[in-house]
Amino acid sequence: MQRISRSASDRPEDVAWRVEQGEVEGAIEGIETSPELEEFVTTMDAEGVSPEEQIERIILFAKTRHLQAAE
Repeated sequence: MQRISRSASDRPEDVAWRVEQGEVEGAIEGIETSPELEEFVTTMDAEGVSPEEQIERIILFAKTRHLQAAE
């Protein structure tokens, strides 16, 4: 049986691992985290929002914040 790479797997533990790796890499690069975004994602997780829908919502969230910052 061939195992899918953690980078491509949709298994929850692999997705969680990728999220953790992204946070570590962001910290190394000095990228600040957003408490609002973390709360937003936590809420979506609790509501059972699909990963595909979460991606769409996060993109809209980021665009909205970017537009608000430009005002």
